Amino acid sequence: MTQHNEIVLDRSDYSASLNSAADSLRADAEKALKRLLNKDCPGSEFTGWIDWPKNHGIKLANEIITWRDQLKVSYDCVVVIGIGGSYLGTRAVVDLLTPEFLDSGDSQKTSNQKIKKVLFAGHNMSETSLSDLLGYLEHRKPMICVVSKSGTTTEPGVAFRVLNEWCRKKFGHVESTQRIVAITDPKQGALRKFANDQSYKAFDIPSDVGGRYSVFTAVGLVPIALAGFNIHDFVSAADEVFANALGRTKGPHLNFILEYAQCRQAAWRAGKIIEVVTYPEPRMRNLVEWFKQLFGESDGKNNKGLFPGSLECTMDLHSMGQYLQEGSRTMIETFMTARNPRRKDQRIAVPKTGSNIDELLYLEGKGIDDINAIAVKATKKAHSEGGVPALEISLPDLEITTIARLFAALQISCPVGGLMMGINPFDQPGVEAYKKNMFAMLGKPAK
Repeated sequence: MTQHNEIVLDRSDYSASLNSAADSLRADAEKALKRLLNKDCPGSEFTGWIDWPKNHGIKLANEIITWRDQLKVSYDCVVVIGIGGSYLGTRAVVDLLTPEFLDSGDSQKTSNQKIKKVLFAGHNMSETSLSDLLGYLEHRKPMICVVSKSGTTTEPGVAFRVLNEWCRKKFGHVESTQRIVAITDPKQGALRKFANDQSYKAFDIPSDVGGRYSVFTAVGLVPIALAGFNIHDFVSAADEVFANALGRTKGPHLNFILEYAQCRQAAWRAGKIIEVVTYPEPRMRNLVEWFKQLFGESDGKNNKGLFPGSLECTMDLHSMGQYLQEGSRTMIETFMTARNPRRKDQRIAVPKTGSNIDELLYLEGKGIDDINAIAVKATKKAHSEGGVPALEISLPDLEITTIARLFAALQISCPVGGLMMGINPFDQPGVEAYKKNMFAMLGKPAK
């Protein structure tokens, strides 16, 4: 029987051959997990995230909350400056928990918390986007959270220069020291030096944790706490999963971790090259973007790995749905759903009007979530019968504890699969290629 907080992998619409192949890989997955946990694998110097909540997370959460509650300034929104792993995990959590149309200064009664709007910068080089952000902030009082291990990454570096200058002009140096917080290398790097010089509060990015595995460190905890969410619950729920994987406790999470790695590897070995992640809730969009970075950056090496794509159900069924149904059969599809996606105060049914002019009489009285769930089931059935093997990651809800458990489980499952493929799941050498070209074209001096 499924437990109320259990993350379930449904394989009923995976093909018989892939299910059989996945089952045969159990010993390989367990061996890869053992290597990961024993730090006996390529990239082991970047596995400091394993068991991070137990070893550091609770203490860090206390420190962050104390600092936040002692701020000498009030704020009505939070700006997070970062790119890749420096912001995607945070954005995923915030988007899942924040009402979609929340505006700065609004009071949102969600679990008795007052939620602040979170905005993001430094993840692109759009002048228009940055200009629009400055216009939005002109009549607001933000906290600015800059996240960069080195402080020299181009996109967040440029955005921080602009926003730091804007903040100092608007609020003055003294108040800016309360409104700007840096999350960076513990000892060195341009951002650490700048934060020290300017007396900005700074939290550490552990040197043994890569960006895409960093959401349970200060990278995620500081902005999530500033937004008003319970980071104690966040790290405690993650600890359940890490404890289960490490053998400190028993629980259902380990089976999901291994099975998902096995299913993805079975697909790859059978010649599949794409995994489409399909989700029915718009607020899951950045959760899937984080997923795409985690698996794309970890697995995409040596001409190996499934390419992670995404599809929003039902929106994209009116465009990309055609390709999924009848295009190249080189893919699998993973549906990411929640058994109870609504917040407590949300429930909308199709109104009963007694009229059928819109030909929707058959839907009267049905909950919109119920209709959405049926659309997902229908899509899964159609695509799997059309030749796309389908998995489903079923979450109990979209609360902060469930989100934490999913993040932790996928952070383990991903490198397990990478080690099964024989690659280093913790480096990203290919990311540097575009940077070298860009620096040369911009005339950056050689070191």
